[in-house]
Amino acid sequence: MILLKQEFWQQRYEGMLPKIAFFASTIDELQNELRPAVEKVILKHNISVGTILVNVGDEKLTTNDDIREFNRLDSTDSE
Repeated sequence: MILLKQEFWQQRYEGMLPKIAFFASTIDELQNELRPAVEKVILKHNISVGTILVNVGDEKLTTNDDIREFNRLDSTDSE
């Protein structure tokens, strides 16, 4: 179960939004199990699924924009 406290959703710490990373064993597991489960939880809390960043090294799933955002995760510019 993932618990999200609303008061922390847009709170910035050291100028950055909080983030959490999940790892899957395979791309199939990511697409068919992990991502749907994460989407269900964040939609329940009215958070956009557009905030999910997938970085798997497969151009069909990870765009150049995703890579740029991934590289900015530890910066104050990251959303």
